[in-house]
Amino acid sequence: MRGSRGQIIVAEAIGTFTLIFIGVLAVTAADLVGAPAGLVTLTTIALAHGLAIGVMVAAAGAVSGGHFNPAITLGFVVTGRMGIGEGAVYWASQLAGAVLAAFLLVGLIGT
Repeated sequence: MRGSRGQIIVAEAIGTFTLIFIGVLAVTAADLVGAPAGLVTLTTIALAHGLAIGVMVAAAGAVSGGHFNPAITLGFVVTGRMGIGEGAVYWASQLAGAVLAAFLLVGLIGT
């Protein structure tokens, strides 16, 4: 069962925020704590992204379908599983979540 439009907007924004926030932190983690070189690998970055998506899909997937990525939404629109208007709502929510994550990261980490 899917949520109301407002619930979908919030779920997609929070899910995308989490994906971007955790993903960037995974990439920059070693630099932030002064860890030795080689601590952050492609595997650890992929694991962080995968866990972030997994947790958010489990938490909010029933509300919005758990897209959290504009490419997934595009796939739904192109295949006719979602109308362009509904897709635009998803895209706007995802963009808002990603921008909020980016602003918070710039405030925490810097440029």
